[in-house]
Amino acid sequence: MANPFFLVPADQPSLVLVTQQLTEENYHSWSRAMKKALNAKCKLGFVTGIVPRLDPVLDPEQFETWQCVNDVVSTWILNSVSKEIATSLVYADSAEELWNDLKEIF
Repeated sequence: MANPFFLVPADQPSLVLVTQQLTEENYHSWSRAMKKALNAKCKLGFVTGIVPRLDPVLDPEQFETWQCVNDVVSTWILNSVSKEIATSLVYADSAEELWNDLKEIF
């Protein structure tokens, strides 16, 4: 398995992983496309919970790395949803929470 914390220079927060923007009508196809894109980047574990939030007290350096990659994944998700949907998601603390919120909404 590839290191889920590894980011290549092209893995910028502004990256758009899927061409289909999430709207109120296309959650299932968007979700499938997004899962495939995240899996291709070895980041699917951030939304499924396989790469769990680390404890900042026990390992502050690893937590900082987790937080950085989690924020990148979160912005990739936010970049692929309509503005109307994004406004209700900006306060999610993790990519997993963001993903679960979308699942619950749709």
